[in-house]
Amino acid sequence: MDTVKEINLSKKEISEFILKSVVLLKKNYIFPEVADKVCSRLERGLTEGKYEKLSNHEELKKSIEEDLQSVNGDKHLHIMIQENHSDNAEEVSDEEMVAEYKRVAEINNYGIHRIERLPGNIGYIDLRVFYDMDTVPEASESAINAMNAITHTDALIIDLRKNLGGTAYMVSLFASYLVKEPTHIESFYRKDEDKTSQVWTLPHVPGQLYLDKPVYILTSKRTFSAGELFAYAMKNMGRAEVFGEITGGGANPGFYHQVTEHIRLFIPSGRSISPVTGGNWEGTGVIPDQEITAEEALDAAYEKALMKNREKYEERKEYSFLVKEIDDVLAELHGKK
Repeated sequence: MDTVKEINLSKKEISEFILKSVVLLKKNYIFPEVADKVCSRLERGLTEGKYEKLSNHEELKKSIEEDLQSVNGDKHLHIMIQENHSDNAEEVSDEEMVAEYKRVAEINNYGIHRIERLPGNIGYIDLRVFYDMDTVPEASESAINAMNAITHTDALIIDLRKNLGGTAYMVSLFASYLVKEPTHIESFYRKDEDKTSQVWTLPHVPGQLYLDKPVYILTSKRTFSAGELFAYAMKNMGRAEVFGEITGGGANPGFYHQVTEHIRLFIPSGRSISPVTGGNWEGTGVIPDQEITAEEALDAAYEKALMKNREKYEERKEYSFLVKEIDDVLAELHGKK
């Protein structure tokens, strides 16, 4: 079994990271006043020796992220430790980062962990990441295959309880199957370009659209970033009902910056703007329609989907087999209570 190579943390790297991060934050962070306060905290910590006793990168990550998020609780402000890359490289190349992204995406099945027809003819997709389609085209193929696999179900449950984010354009691909016409789902303001761009659903996707059928989205406090975008957009468009917990509250997009050889810093440099609400979910999270624990969310959404399906088919004798299937599942769900 391979072991992760332990990397020593030096005072020089700590100082380098703090000083470079201050410059990057002041230049790129979407909230300049917050950036100033965060940078002052980091500089004070460096001057006062707060970080001198940190012995490894994981301790540094914990300590630095506490300071990064101390002013406004922005969970997007975080660092990533890189433990495996070219030993002699002064910094990780773009090619290495892309290769790592592709490798992880493939092992993660491009974000789709489960596709199933649940008893009662309810579709279910467990979606963990909205991967970038340009970097890994296979991600779009997987999304298309997933949506076509549940085409003939009567309702759809999309499970985002373990979804940590991704890209808005993959969000738009999934959303494209749920709406009839091209629909504006989000705008993004970028500080570095002082420009606002829009994200729309696609005018055409392979296969059949999933229209006029109930859609339920499951969330947890871990649901974050692009996962929240999907839930927020579908909820406010009236296209889906959200079950579960209030999400993590990270609305503003950004980029990773290679600060030292082993440490990347993610800085939100843009602002998400809903065409429906004019705002976003930064700091507040997406508020579910049915606020319950993440553990209860699947059964609650599943039960509602089954009840609707029973109403749809109960007077149609040719579907008595499906009504029986629904009743069996409902009895099982009620037995859990």
